[in-house]
Amino acid sequence: MKKTFVVGVLAAGLFLDVSLALAAPVTVTSPFYFRENRGANDLGQTPSGLPSDRLVYGAFVVPNGDAGTTGTRAFGANAPASVPFNPRDINPNQFSGSVAYTSALAALPLTLVFNNGANQSAVAFPALGDIGQMPLAFNLSVSGIGTNLTFHWVDPVIPAGLTLERGQITVFDVEDFNAEGNANAIFQSFLSSPTDTSFALPGSFSSSLLLGHHYAFGIRLEDLRSGVDPTLGGAARLSSSQAYLDFTPTAAVPEPETYAMLLAGLGLMGFVARRRKQNAA
Repeated sequence: MKKTFVVGVLAAGLFLDVSLALAAPVTVTSPFYFRENRGANDLGQTPSGLPSDRLVYGAFVVPNGDAGTTGTRAFGANAPASVPFNPRDINPNQFSGSVAYTSALAALPLTLVFNNGANQSAVAFPALGDIGQMPLAFNLSVSGIGTNLTFHWVDPVIPAGLTLERGQITVFDVEDFNAEGNANAIFQSFLSSPTDTSFALPGSFSSSLLLGHHYAFGIRLEDLRSGVDPTLGGAARLSSSQAYLDFTPTAAVPEPETYAMLLAGLGLMGFVARRRKQNAA
């Protein structure tokens, strides 16, 4: 069942109530809280790399963790726990965390608090409630030559109560992990249509990939919050899934026909050279 959340309004047009403790508070933007079905991966996204059903939360915060900001979260009246600073190339100010999904936690409101010295900002989310689990895309694959790559997948059957409203591609560098043990996210793009089942990497990004380097791509399928601008990224997300596939770009390997043409060309060049030598004699 889709939920409509209307509590308060941020300058960015969000539906969340942001309370500011002081006149010059820590600035919080794009706060997010959603249910996510995560596939097996080696990116630090799930415990022990196993598939996992998670409640995911966080925000972009300035000053960020490198400047001394810390974050906590609390479900209902439960004791606060840390929200780690979790930066990536695509979002260097991100604090984020997750816990295993339970219906009991999902029935509680969630509060995030960010502190930097005497400055504090808090974000209050209503309970997610009984939102369903988005199934994973499957049969992931990569095609292409060198770094000119296209990702492919098959969409699952979407269960009643959910709608496939948005899709997103993320590329991770699996040889670059942050202090929280998460692979660096180096590229992200929404799909042109939520029902697309392939995505060609733009040349402006793919040219930066390294041959022989270890990467992964994730395909995220999303059900969105009602009444929230879908361009707001994670803030619009309500229930999502993310399936992953590792890949390593490699140099193009010539086909057998290419070798045959090369040998034929060399033979022809040798023949011409011999004829010229004979004529010169």
